[in-house]
Amino acid sequence: TSACKPVGHTNEAAAAGRRKVFALGDMFGESSIFLSVTPDDENSFKVKLLAHTGKQRLSSLQLSDQECIAELDVRKAMRTSHPGVCSLAFQDVMDSVLSAIIRWDKER
Repeated sequence: TSACKPVGHTNEAAAAGRRKVFALGDMFGESSIFLSVTPDDENSFKVKLLAHTGKQRLSSLQLSDQECIAELDVRKAMRTSHPGVCSLAFQDVMDSVLSAIIRWDKER
């Protein structure tokens, strides 16, 4: 059951993940390609769009350093106050990677 699994982002969870990867490698052979997907939530317009229901506009490319830092602080606050939105944005990125890059058909 899920109650017996280690909490994510702990050393125990990392060790359990390593054991699973080593077991998969032992069973199916080592993989020849390793792909890691880590989108940056603080620089994602999609997180900003999903976190607020109002009208949003893209940031200008002509921002001063102070305006750019202020915009980063706003996005950082949004990321920490809306973790579910970050999860949805990550899921969208993973769906895109699976369908467009890996060409994985999730329906089959």
